[in-house]
Amino acid sequence: MANVTIRLSPPVEFILRQSGAFRRSLDNLEPLWDRLKPVMSEIEQEQFESHGHGDWPPLAESTLRYKQGPDMMVESGDLKSSLVDPGRAAESGPRQMVWSTDVPYAHYHQEGGSVPGRPPQRVVLEVRTEDRQGKIEPSVVRWVNEVAARTWGAI
Repeated sequence: MANVTIRLSPPVEFILRQSGAFRRSLDNLEPLWDRLKPVMSEIEQEQFESHGHGDWPPLAESTLRYKQGPDMMVESGDLKSSLVDPGRAAESGPRQMVWSTDVPYAHYHQEGGSVPGRPPQRVVLEVRTEDRQGKIEPSVVRWVNEVAARTWGAI
């Protein structure tokens, strides 16, 4: 995948303190990543629909002359699709999930720039504190509690 990336990794200190069947369940986090993929997809969908939660600068007049349609910030839809579709965005393994895009021009939006022809910064991949606390962390806690209940009782 390309150069606009978020890595989700487990709290290693917590895992190392565990033992038995519970610890063995934490050695493969693929079930957790499967639970978080729709959450990340929702976060990215909101990022595009809200134009960066209102933080994206408006399009230049020169761009507005040829843009049409309901969402003028999305031209082909490839960048948005690459970050909203878990099949494209997620790469996961037993210990880590990477959410990224393979669209080569994504970093121009993510980082922005003052080079002529490059867009201003419009962060396309972002996990805000509200998203982490309101969506990701509750999903992780529910999953850990479910695993604990199956192995030796709720934490």
